[in-house]
Amino acid sequence: MKYLAISCCFFMLMGCRADVQFITYPRPDLRVDYSVFESAGCIVDGLRLFCEESDSVSELGCDEIEQNPLYGGLDPAYPIAMCLFDDELSAGKDSFFHVGGFLSMKSVQYVVYENGRFSLIANIQTLQSLFAPIETEQEALSYALVTNDLTPYFSFYHDPTYRYLVDRIEGTHVERYGDDFLVHTFEADVPGCGEYHAAAAVDILITRSGQVEILSQLDVFQNPLFDDMCAD
Repeated sequence: MKYLAISCCFFMLMGCRADVQFITYPRPDLRVDYSVFESAGCIVDGLRLFCEESDSVSELGCDEIEQNPLYGGLDPAYPIAMCLFDDELSAGKDSFFHVGGFLSMKSVQYVVYENGRFSLIANIQTLQSLFAPIETEQEALSYALVTNDLTPYFSFYHDPTYRYLVDRIEGTHVERYGDDFLVHTFEADVPGCGEYHAAAAVDILITRSGQVEILSQLDVFQNPLFDDMCAD
């Protein structure tokens, strides 16, 4: 107990709040059926899809493909996965979605299986045409994660090594906002080559028509292990 008290005092001096309050929310039971990728010749390994042997997918030019079950709130329930392009290979592509953190040096589009074929979603307009209107909280969450590549944290535990910058952190959840939706989620804390870094709570407005607007962003915690790391 004495050691714990000393540790807490130390971290409070370092800017850590020992009394931070966590508000948790249940993780939604979302899934994406990626069997059509496997049937086309892709190999599933964790969250990665290796599609070099699939002519119908490899011809799209993705350098990496990543699956995410939390895209499963989108309606219609088309199989959809993140397509990552190396910068030098993306020169001929006209538009991309926003990514940050470890993916900030990549360009992102999405592979979708629709009407019997694989194609790329390159911009918000195509995404809207496929999935708007947004009518449920689950749709809004998936839509927000696709358009901004944010990191959902539904529950937390107090890590005494972290620097907490606020006294209250709410987990990822979605609220009704009139006819639209307010998605509360996070931008991950990642190394930044000597730059200031922190995980940030982000509030995003997702309209029924599929428009996206970031309303606020607030730094909430830092992982000191990243202080001397560089991953840009």
